[in-house]
Amino acid sequence: MGIGADLGHGIRAGIGARALAELVGTVVVRTDASGHVGTVVDDQLVATYAPVIGASYEREKWKAGLTWRGELNADFNVSVQVHDLGLLVVPELHIAGVAQYDPMQLQLEVARKLGPWTLAAGATWKHWSAFPGWARATVECPASRPDCLALKPAPVDFHDTVVPRLGADYAIELSPAAASHLRGGYFFEMSPVPEQTSESNYWDNDRHVLTLGYGVELSDPLPAVSVDLFYQLHVLAPRTHPKDAGVDPANAGYPEVKTSGSVQNFGLIAGVKF
Repeated sequence: MGIGADLGHGIRAGIGARALAELVGTVVVRTDASGHVGTVVDDQLVATYAPVIGASYEREKWKAGLTWRGELNADFNVSVQVHDLGLLVVPELHIAGVAQYDPMQLQLEVARKLGPWTLAAGATWKHWSAFPGWARATVECPASRPDCLALKPAPVDFHDTVVPRLGADYAIELSPAAASHLRGGYFFEMSPVPEQTSESNYWDNDRHVLTLGYGVELSDPLPAVSVDLFYQLHVLAPRTHPKDAGVDPANAGYPEVKTSGSVQNFGLIAGVKF
């Protein structure tokens, strides 16, 4: 959801928010008066929000836009509490982690119109180094024993990335009330994931992305509708992860792992103006 306004002099600005659901709750296991073991489950969905602020400036044949997106982090955290099971003592267990994470981002784009051509260039900074990791510790050490032997998830150690983008649009006038657009572009999506040299296996690759598009837009006296088709080819840069057998003996027979591949994406967008 969001709202924007034209402030005049070629300046437009807007503010909004993105929302996701988080899961929190408890599972209580205890023995009742009759000696039977039962459970009580209390789960809740709560909303989490991230702000979005944007502004653009247009003058003659130049356009520029700046957008800031706040961190959007949707957690799940269910604690399992066990009581009254005689001599069996079970610590509080946590089924917890991150279900969805979008890093804080800052995006800048500049475009120039040259006759039927519109050329654009931009870059997006993504604050991946703030990512806390997918999993949480199932058992947390008490304050009285901070050095207990409870297992902890391996740190992910992501790093920030910058995504450069280039694009071009060629307008073709079909009639006074209809125009089409041929589009093409390229961007490079750097992976925030470091080499997987130890026991963790978080596979991710840098991506070279080529894009193509075609759109048709109608105006008065025809209905003000638009239809856009696009195609993306994501080429994953080959990557080798050398495993350290001293850190993870289970990988002694597999000293390295290679990842590569490609992804194709098709889409259609239809809109109407009123």
